[in-house]
Formats: sequence, C-alpha cells, structure tokens
Amino acid sequence: MCVNPLYTDSNLFHLLISKLIFPLFFIFVTIQQVNINCNRFLKRDVIYINYYQVFNDMITIYGRQYWWPSDSDWETLVGAILVQNTNWKNAEKSLANLREKTGFKPDILLNVNLEVLKKLIKPSGFYNAKAKTIKNSLLFFESFGFDINKMKKTLSPKTLKTSLMNIKGIGNETSDVILLYIFDQPIFIIDKYARRMISRLEGRDVSKFKYQVLKEYMESNLQRLTYKDFQEYHALIDDYSEEYLRRLKNEK
Repeated sequence: MCVNPLYTDSNLFHLLISKLIFPLFFIFVTIQQVNINCNRFLKRDVIYINYYQVFNDMITIYGRQYWWPSDSDWETLVGAILVQNTNWKNAEKSLANLREKTGFKPDILLNVNLEVLKKLIKPSGFYNAKAKTIKNSLLFFESFGFDINKMKKTLSPKTLKTSLMNIKGIGNETSDVILLYIFDQPIFIIDKYARRMISRLEGRDVSKFKYQVLKEYMESNLQRLTYKDFQEYHALIDDYSEEYLRRLKNEK
C-alpha cells in the first residue's frame, strides 16, 4: 500500500504542534505577559489603600454633597461641558445666562442661534468649541426624542459611552460625568483631583496613567459602591480631597 508521507502519524503530530499548539501557546504567554505588565504598572511599590474606608471617612467628616448641582439632566449635560478647562465658578456664570435665556428646555437650547450661544457661555472660556459641543450633544439626544428614560432602556452603557465619545469635544471624563449623573452608571471619574489624591495616598505619581487603566483600577477596588455612592465620591474628591489629605498628614 502506498502511503502519502505527508500524512504519517509522525508528520500529523508535528503538523498539529506547529499549526495549532504553538500558536495557542504563544497567545497564552502573550496574554499572561500583558496581565503581568499591567499588574506591575499598577501595583509596583504601591501602598495599599482601602478606598472604601477613604469614602466612608470623607462622608463622615464632610457629609453628603448631593451632586450634581443642577435642577435637570439638561443643566447637568451643559454644565459637564462648560466646566471643562475652567472652574465651577466660571461655569456657573454661563449656566445662569442659559437658565435665564432657555430655562434649560432642550429644544430651546438646541435652537438658540450659535453666535448667541457663544456669548451666553463666554464666562466659561473656550466658548467657540463648547458652543458646538453643546449643540452636537443636544442633536444626539434629540435623535431619541430627548427621552432619557428611553435611552436608559434601549442603549447599553458601552454604546452610550461610544456615542458620547464620538461627539467632538466630549472625552473620557465628560462622558463619564454624563453616564454617572444622567444615566446612573456606577463609574469612578478620573479627573485632576482624583489623580492628585491617589498619587498622594499611594505615594506614587499617577498623573500620566491612562484614563481607562486608572479608572478600572479604582473601580476594581470599589465594587460594592452604588452609583449614588460614586456620585458622592466624585463630589467629595473635587470639593474636599485637598483638605482631607492635609487632615491625614496632620494626624500622622
């Protein structure tokens, strides 16, 4: 009987090894290496911090803040955009102008002339870009009839995040503020105050860590918190983290 040498048991074994086992082994090793690198990136020389305890301490000392400071989801949406690259005091001036002009009715906001909108939000700075971001954001919400409850029911958090990030002028931080305070998603927001607090508590500089990496790191340590807790945590960090860190330093 003539046997094709390509299909002997020995050759089949080597073929299986080369075509299937080696690639699978390589993928496994690669994934493990990525996990190791990620863990080293996050946990090298880190002081363990109980962030549940930090949250509870801040709640006990400073009380609940009941953020976001607004009377409607639309005011929250616009406020999240206006506060970019400025302080809340300046954002409040623009919000007061918009409140008087539109009452934060989404259809009225959307139909305000662009040049008029720019003048109304000028106190918060970067008004040319922010005016366009507000308009484009409202167009996205208009595509769902300005029905946020419908959006909550029909869109997954991942889809919402992607859609918001596709709007020019909305990045990771702003989209997460919207997801946390409008769509009630349990999210830890990474802003400059959070980065500063984490850096000081853990004794390392996290200012250059990628947003998503640091966010996932914090959320993995805070899995028992509800979205309302995350809302409070963000408010406490932004308003009181510096005072809290000074307090800890004085107690040592």
